[in-house]
Amino acid sequence: MIGNKGISPFRSSSVVAPVEMTNEHKYSRQTLTGRRRRGRARTNRRLNYLIHKRMKLYIGSDHGGLELKHYLMGKFKEGEFIDLGHFDYDKKDDYPEIAHQAAEAILEDAGTLGILICSSGLGMSMAANRHPGIRAAVCLSTKMAKLSRQHNNANILCLGGKFINKGRALRILNKFVKTKFEGGRHQRRVEGIEI
Repeated sequence: MIGNKGISPFRSSSVVAPVEMTNEHKYSRQTLTGRRRRGRARTNRRLNYLIHKRMKLYIGSDHGGLELKHYLMGKFKEGEFIDLGHFDYDKKDDYPEIAHQAAEAILEDAGTLGILICSSGLGMSMAANRHPGIRAAVCLSTKMAKLSRQHNNANILCLGGKFINKGRALRILNKFVKTKFEGGRHQRRVEGIEI
């Protein structure tokens, strides 16, 4: 027995005087909390980098898609764009040369995707699809973008600068990039595309 008669300091009924927290303790606690938060933020940024660091997007346009191309490159932050041109507005430029450049780049760089933009998206898709192994899809909605990836394993998204607004184009691009090919019965059908 210690202290008052009959009362043990080790019993649960004992009352322990609270320790007053000094400013130094308060500062240390705040600093630790701040460090934890910053640590979590760094971890999240690191995970985001690891997820997206290998995502490479080849992009190109003619004069009909130049404005939309620049918009998408500025707004879509989840990939590394490689701009194949055209770089300036010129009504005399031709879409086939850009489509062929993009197709060749994607075939050489496995696992990458492409975005081609002209006035309607049709000319770009026709030129790109001349290359075996390229599956260029014209998409006017997020549903089309999703299905082109899930069922057709499309590797180039073609957009029409005169047919969709910038907000919709961004949503379509986001859906196209984030959707995965389902494989299974679709694999057989995709293999049947080539002549």
